[in-house]
Amino acid sequence: MRNLRNIQVIFNPEGISKIEKEFDSFVSKNCNNPFMHSIFIRKRIERNSEPNSKPAILVLKENDDIIGIAPLLLIEKFEFRYVKWLFSCWYSPDFILNDAKREDCLQSFFHYIFQNLSCKFAILEISAESENQNLLDQVCESNNLSIHQIKGAHLNHRVIEVDRTWDEFQKSRGKDFRVEFRSLERKLSAASNFRTLMFENTENEDDSLKNIMQVEDGSWKQNWRRSHNSSFDVGLLNLWEGSSLVIRTNLDFRRKVWFLELNGQVIAYSLVIEYGETGYVAKTSFNNSCRNLNPGIYIFNEAVRGLFNSPTIKKIDFMTNLSFMKKWSSIELERTKFVISKGSLPKALMRLIQKPVIKAILYRFNPELIQSLS
Repeated sequence: MRNLRNIQVIFNPEGISKIEKEFDSFVSKNCNNPFMHSIFIRKRIERNSEPNSKPAILVLKENDDIIGIAPLLLIEKFEFRYVKWLFSCWYSPDFILNDAKREDCLQSFFHYIFQNLSCKFAILEISAESENQNLLDQVCESNNLSIHQIKGAHLNHRVIEVDRTWDEFQKSRGKDFRVEFRSLERKLSAASNFRTLMFENTENEDDSLKNIMQVEDGSWKQNWRRSHNSSFDVGLLNLWEGSSLVIRTNLDFRRKVWFLELNGQVIAYSLVIEYGETGYVAKTSFNNSCRNLNPGIYIFNEAVRGLFNSPTIKKIDFMTNLSFMKKWSSIELERTKFVISKGSLPKALMRLIQKPVIKAILYRFNPELIQSLS
């Protein structure tokens, strides 16, 4: 395997800050994913709370120019070391590569992961739209690496192609779609005074964050967070703080948040990031005490309608594949989890975890690894 021998590994936020301008310039030219900009990586590093782990951002340079970036998390437990993406699959992380040097870059990254970092596994979810997916088989084969694919609807994300007006889109979803939302409006009107609000970029920024956090405090997700020793959604805070900085300097990046207000109290929200021609519905939630009014469904629809009416948006990405999203989208894009490994132990472990009883036993010793491999 050829090694370009100029990979820089960044473990802390300061390292990202030092190369911020060239990092973001490279990302802007070679990646359409807004969440791969340096500020989001820095925020994720600052608040890393995964056990037995540390961020490892690989930056590949040639003649002092960046030609590849791999945002990874290095995990080690019982001297068993592996890497996965720094971000969850919902953000569609990937290798960010110079197109002309794509295969060389992948060769160098995998060499570094398995040789320099002494990893046994690389566990990487990659979207079907990625230009890197087709190269993985040949790169692994040429370097004697095993590759195992895991597919599942829980990894996928739904999208809408915005190629018609909102009225045309509603008609395409069938009569029941329009009837349902007219019924929701009647329920909200009967409950009391309600209205929807939308704020863009820095407009009403501080109050918007307060309202979002209040909704989250009353959401069904809060009990889950408490059971996992977390008092708030770290990813949400990283997303909000990061976007607050990016929107001040990058004209291609826009943030919008829709609120549903009932009797002067915000009971639901949907947070959207617009980047180029894509609108990402990044976060949405509702106050669980108002569940009977379906406020989450209502405000989600308001955000989708707002994106349809945006003059620049040609695609809406829901980022996830939750069951309620089927109301709006029949297009489900696949993500595949690739388990890339070296040596006989990883192969044996992959065979063992196919057996439920053995998987349960192994889970007690290293739950993070077994969950990642599932």
